[in-house]
Amino acid sequence: MKWGWCSKNYTSYEAAYQLALKAQSSDDEVESKKAKVKLGQWVRLHDYNISQKVQVIVEHFKANVMGLLGG
Repeated sequence: MKWGWCSKNYTSYEAAYQLALKAQSSDDEVESKKAKVKLGQWVRLHDYNISQKVQVIVEHFKANVMGLLGG
């Protein structure tokens, strides 16, 4: 097994650990508000989160709306 391996929608513990170490050792500071905005954008636009939202919308449509439209 190759450590640090990542694929779409997956980050290994090793990669996450290395990122955490790098963040701790970094002396760079960023504005709190800008960092929160960027993190929020990343979370909202992450492929996994979008696919989960789409799944909920489709399931709601099938269960509640499709019958009202005659299929």
